[in-house]
Amino acid sequence: GRCTACGCLPQQHVPALAAGYDPQSDEQVASRSVYDASLLPPTKRAARHKASADAAYCSGNFRSAYEGYTAALEATPDDAVLLANRCQAYLRVGRPALARADAASAVHLRPGWSKAHYRLGTCLARLEDHDGAIQAFERACELEPAAADGRKALEEARKAAKAARRLEAELEAARLATTERQAQDLKSEAEWEARRHAHATGAIADL
Repeated sequence: GRCTACGCLPQQHVPALAAGYDPQSDEQVASRSVYDASLLPPTKRAARHKASADAAYCSGNFRSAYEGYTAALEATPDDAVLLANRCQAYLRVGRPALARADAASAVHLRPGWSKAHYRLGTCLARLEDHDGAIQAFERACELEPAAADGRKALEEARKAAKAARRLEAELEAARLATTERQAQDLKSEAEWEARRHAHATGAIADL
């Protein structure tokens, strides 16, 4: 399906009218790059994929969004902003483990960026790692004290951790009560069997 004159695909075709036409010239490559992002340099290729992913995210198409951010990251793998954006898209489709990996990478690349710590805290909270979430949100608040979202998330994480500890204490008390009841039942059964044996051998007259 390629043009016999210049080798372009139909949607990329540029008529070879001028003598000396070179399909690999900068001008022609730039023309074809409108349709083929792989011809762009890494930063421009990442920017094009990011723009597409941003549009998909805003329209609620989160799968296309994280696929677009993935394509952008293939061009610029050390971009913390792209990692944070893909993290958010992963969270919206219920994939918190993948989101946490992206957030942790963003924190590693930009440890002084509050949003990276906030994203990490959100992932850890979703995974019910409340102590880890508290640490991440505390760091986010240290880096950006004026951010209301960070303070609110930190307070919610602390409440969730407190509730989790209370629930664990209740479960432990229930387990202990069950163990004690089982031990008492075993003791009662052993005493009853001993009395039955004693009665059967004539050691006692009455059960």
